[in-house]
Amino acid sequence: MKSLFILSALFAALSFSTLQAQEKDAGKIVTHYFAWVDAGNLDAVGELLTDDFTVSAPFSPSVTINKMGWKGVGESFKTAFPDMHHEIVDWFASGNKVAVRGVFTGTNTGSMMGNPPSNNKAEVPLTAIFELDGKGKIRSLDIKFDMKNFEAQLMAAPDAGKTNN
Repeated sequence: MKSLFILSALFAALSFSTLQAQEKDAGKIVTHYFAWVDAGNLDAVGELLTDDFTVSAPFSPSVTINKMGWKGVGESFKTAFPDMHHEIVDWFASGNKVAVRGVFTGTNTGSMMGNPPSNNKAEVPLTAIFELDGKGKIRSLDIKFDMKNFEAQLMAAPDAGKTNN
């Protein structure tokens, strides 16, 4: 009976250790994803995605975006916001999912979706849920942010909110 208890405790410790390692790897995958997106290294991003990768995003609410379409979105955003940055404020992993709370910032100095640059800075909180495939790749991404807030920041006059003395 004592050896059964020891084996059970050892199995639990190994399982917990494996889970911790998986969660650490999940954090690295997500960190690399955002760093490469920000750098415009979309080929490296593509290597992180499974062939059947899909995205759900607020700018395309009724259409699921595939891997090729997401690369196009990345190229468009990098053109529109060459200085874009995703700050990871907090994240946690559970099973094959990683939840991220973050902030997107960037200055709109390039055209975006046919619109000329506004030269406005955007700062938008975001939430993202990544689903991993267990082999170090991202199977899906569900990203949420306030699209109206984002659009309002781009359309606002550059001096909006500033007072003249």
